Amino acid sequence: MYLQGVAWVDASDFHIWRLRTNLLSPLPQVSLHRLTAEIQFKPTRVEEIPALISLPREVKVTSVVSESSRQEVHSYSEYRLFRARSKVVLNP
Repeated sequence: MYLQGVAWVDASDFHIWRLRTNLLSPLPQVSLHRLTAEIQFKPTRVEEIPALISLPREVKVTSVVSESSRQEVHSYSEYRLFRARSKVVLNP
């Protein structure tokens, strides 16, 4: 699957504002004719992180499969910081 995309980045502080990706060619084996994702970002403050970071606010995915067009909209808010620890054990 080959995609191409465009990013909108603020030149003054390098915050990402928007991303758009498009499917470059159809995938006939799964009847996928078109796939587009548009991601809107918002500078967000998360506890324990001193700087604003660009996090997704909304994602719209539009697809054309067989003869039907579909659109999904995902909204994001109230980000929180989680921490995890892991350990790699070789030959347990």
